Amino acid sequence: MNLEVSYRKIIGISFPIIIGMLIQNVISVTDTMFLGRVGEVALGASAIGGLMYVVFTMIGLGFSIGIQIMTGRRNGERNFSSIGKIIDHGFLLILFLAFLLYLVFYFYSSLFLNYFISSKEIFESSIAYIEIRSWALFFSFSNYLFNSFYIGITKTKILTLSTLITALVNVFLDYVLIFGNFGFSEMGIAGAALASNISEICTTIFFIVVTFGNKRIVSFFHLIKIKKIDFKLSASIFKLSYPLMIQHFISLGGWFVFFLIVEKISGRALAISNIIRSLYVLMMIPMWGMAISTNTLVSNFIGEKSYDKVIPLIKKITFLCFIITIFTILPIWIFLEPILNIYTENIELVKGTIPVMYVLFFGLILLSVSIILFNGVSGTGNTKMSLIIESSCILIYLAYSYYIALYLNLGVVWAWTSECIYFLSLLIFSIIY
Repeated sequence: MNLEVSYRKIIGISFPIIIGMLIQNVISVTDTMFLGRVGEVALGASAIGGLMYVVFTMIGLGFSIGIQIMTGRRNGERNFSSIGKIIDHGFLLILFLAFLLYLVFYFYSSLFLNYFISSKEIFESSIAYIEIRSWALFFSFSNYLFNSFYIGITKTKILTLSTLITALVNVFLDYVLIFGNFGFSEMGIAGAALASNISEICTTIFFIVVTFGNKRIVSFFHLIKIKKIDFKLSASIFKLSYPLMIQHFISLGGWFVFFLIVEKISGRALAISNIIRSLYVLMMIPMWGMAISTNTLVSNFIGEKSYDKVIPLIKKITFLCFIITIFTILPIWIFLEPILNIYTENIELVKGTIPVMYVLFFGLILLSVSIILFNGVSGTGNTKMSLIIESSCILIYLAYSYYIALYLNLGVVWAWTSECIYFLSLLIFSIIY
């Protein structure tokens, strides 16, 4: 493949991923904006139900990143025929995984949430969301695997189109189903869940058509050639992926527990935190795009045996990520209150959100460096070390959150300082490695 460590190459791979993730995040933003006008209960419940769904999808994401690392390695080795075999087995394994997680998610979520959620209204609305959202796991996991294939072979432009479809379908259906427009019944939070499901189905259909309908792609990478299951390959995929599955589950699981802690503060604190989550995730997307590029480029360089290029690559991406983060923060800092007014007309929610965002601006600067270093670790294939680092940081994060929010009762602003503690821990551990 002969990749060169240049800013142009880094941006060329990262930019479509960033654009795609920005478009995809329209789902979260529009859900939050629409439900913010339904009420604080719907807003809080969508935070709990939505995060619980994301926690389960993180297991699939972790698995697909393992596939991405293997694909990137084979791509760097120019062993293109092996890529199809990896992807074929990946689909079988990830759909089986989705089935197992669907059973757990659908049948046991209510038992879990009933134990932790204080508000009956938030609990009931969360379950209404989860019962509809659960069967979309099959499509979410499939989309993750398609993403991993295209990122692994460094052909990321198609991801912009796929996420554009997701976003457009979701925005339209949110408007139709949440509020009951165009003759449809008003569904509220259940409408948001159904809209998200249908948008993910449309994305899966798009990927199937453009991938398997392209004979050149199918032939070049030997896709859909599986005749019998290669148990040795399946074991290799699982061995590489399972630390990433646990890592991503722990990472988002930690955030989910954090939101349960916030719910104990008050329903308003939870509503504020859901607005923050939507805007906060939007601001992190450029960093995630650069981090994904770090992961796949490191994998490709190791596949080429170009070990001397890895450190210069990480340094350049870290510098780019830091600069992009500064330019992401500045306009939101300047226009923060008008932006928050888009999410909700409730003045008290807006006032409660502003000081938290100031805390997170500092945290994002820490993240811009730590996330690149951390993904450099996982890109080498040392997924067990990345799991150890992530687990250690989450333990520190949750212990601090609990102590600040529930033991000292310092409120929602201080609770969110836990993000800075997490990013600082991630930075320190990654530098040590």
